[in-house]
Amino acid sequence: MLDKGCEKGKVIYPEEFNSNYIFTYFSFNEELKELLEESGQKEGFARKYRRQLIILERLKKQCVQHKSFERLKDNGEIYSMRFVGRLNLRVLFSFF
Repeated sequence: MLDKGCEKGKVIYPEEFNSNYIFTYFSFNEELKELLEESGQKEGFARKYRRQLIILERLKKQCVQHKSFERLKDNGEIYSMRFVGRLNLRVLFSFF
């Protein structure tokens, strides 16, 4: 049996994103929901998030050429999807 930290799921929040390439860790959707529901920024974030997921799916590792993505320095293979705004959110991800 897998450790809970290793289980993966689909992006379902703030809206479902069907992909055979992008997966989340088991509690990501709930954690994002908690953060966004309290902030009142759900709608604006949802549009930006969907656009960035599409870019990630299409460009894969080349997504870091886009201004909304970056590879984190001194952190191995961890990347960041940036959402500049009132919350200034970052969604961290990696390629497997």
